[in-house]
Amino acid sequence: MTINNILADHGFEIEHTGGGCHLLSLYQPSGAYVYVSDVQGCNVPTWVDWRVCAYPADWDGNYNALLFDAGSNDSLFGLSEAVEEALAVATTSA
Repeated sequence: MTINNILADHGFEIEHTGGGCHLLSLYQPSGAYVYVSDVQGCNVPTWVDWRVCAYPADWDGNYNALLFDAGSNDSLFGLSEAVEEALAVATTSA
């Protein structure tokens, strides 16, 4: 099973972000959203090159969103766990 298939099961869709770049996105009714991309933020992820970001509904860019990526030395998550955590945060975000 591919990453795209697994994330599609959660409702993620491929989104074109401009300049030939794509990521996987999931928007919540609350206004919160989750993006999944490669570490550079320009392509859909692979099992070894990924970044997961959860943005609360009231995110204004002045503080950090929840971020996990494959390159973090302190990351305790694999891609699947990071997506599950991000979805939990986005789902509970008001």
